[in-house]
Amino acid sequence: MNKKLRSCLLIILLVLVVMQMYACGEKNTFQLSSLEKEYTNIKLASLNGEEEVTLDEARTEQLVAMFEGLSFVQTQSGGKFTDKAYSLIFLDGASAVDYIQISDDGKTIAYGGYFYQLEDTTYDIENIVLLFEQQREEDAAKATDIEAETTEAEAETVVEENTKSVMEEEQDSPYLTDADFTEQKIVAIPVGETCTVDLDGDGKMETVIYEPQSSDGVSYEILFFIESEADNEYVDSLGDWSFENLITPSLDYYFIVDLDSTDPYREIALLDEGMSGDPEFHFLRYQEGEHIYLGSVFTDSSYDELMINGDGKIVGSGRLSILQTWNAPFTWVLEEGKIKLLEEDFYSPYVSVDSEQIVTQVEKITVYSEADLESEATELEPSDAVVNFGTTDNKNWVQFYRTDGVEGWIYLEEGCFIEVDGEKIPVSKVFENLHFAG
Repeated sequence: MNKKLRSCLLIILLVLVVMQMYACGEKNTFQLSSLEKEYTNIKLASLNGEEEVTLDEARTEQLVAMFEGLSFVQTQSGGKFTDKAYSLIFLDGASAVDYIQISDDGKTIAYGGYFYQLEDTTYDIENIVLLFEQQREEDAAKATDIEAETTEAEAETVVEENTKSVMEEEQDSPYLTDADFTEQKIVAIPVGETCTVDLDGDGKMETVIYEPQSSDGVSYEILFFIESEADNEYVDSLGDWSFENLITPSLDYYFIVDLDSTDPYREIALLDEGMSGDPEFHFLRYQEGEHIYLGSVFTDSSYDELMINGDGKIVGSGRLSILQTWNAPFTWVLEEGKIKLLEEDFYSPYVSVDSEQIVTQVEKITVYSEADLESEATELEPSDAVVNFGTTDNKNWVQFYRTDGVEGWIYLEEGCFIEVDGEKIPVSKVFENLHFAG
């Protein structure tokens, strides 16, 4: 064989190798340094069954350094950890901005709806846990010192709290000030209990009581005591929205919320638990002497799980409308006096770490290399390999993974049909054991 022919064959072989690499596709990777959101500290949700603990700045830097240079490779989008898992919550001050879960195996993390693993190394799980244990011991020691020494500033705080308590006792109601909205932007008030708060930012306190009550089985009202008893009034409708829209109003709490810290308003939120576990928060505002309906948020997040940072946004668990019953983080935004769902290009479903549900493919499907009908397509025969799903546009496209290494995108018509040999087949007949809420 002459040199020229041998060179040509080597080039052809190289091209085939490169093509095979592209055909297999590159797996996504994750590095801690890739987090775009700014954070100041890191909190561990639980440690050895005890309460959460937050690292100080120095230990936060030590923890981040333990992950420096480590590149995790995406493996699958669902399933569960085989070892003990820890939830690391990234904080900006007191507000949670992001989180990851790390496994006790020293190799696996979950982030943004995906599992990632280290291939040739491990992270130091023992020293990570040790950092939090040291922080807990230090915090406990400081708490003991603070308890032993009552300073003049602390004494003044006690006086202020006592004064506030007296005011609340006299008024028989929670008395909310700016301090109540420093760390949390949503305050729960027991239903039927009066609450005093400056709703419109004019420096005068309004007193509010929410009383779900009905004389005809459908009418629910909110009673506002506005600034003086002469202004007492029942409100049964706000423009096009009526309290009759409430199906099963919560009898536990209503809420005072600071949606946007840059405006003067504090909003009222009412929880409707729905007929079949479809909770909805309704937001109202008192503005220029009028009651205004801002809109609602459909979410199965409880009030203390909603992310409300005072930036005009609400982040909670929203139900996706494609493939099966599953959820992803949804964002609602307050714009021009109305709450609207912020439609995103793609959503990252929550990782289910406890699910025992195993999905398999029982019909032939077409898998695309990208979320594009013009991209490379491959027909896949049924398989016993476990199927996992990842990112979705919540319209037609869902990221698809099988534990035998096959991955790509599947296209759904109307969110619930897949075309097989020219026939539209429901996804429940294509995949076995999809989750559908009853």
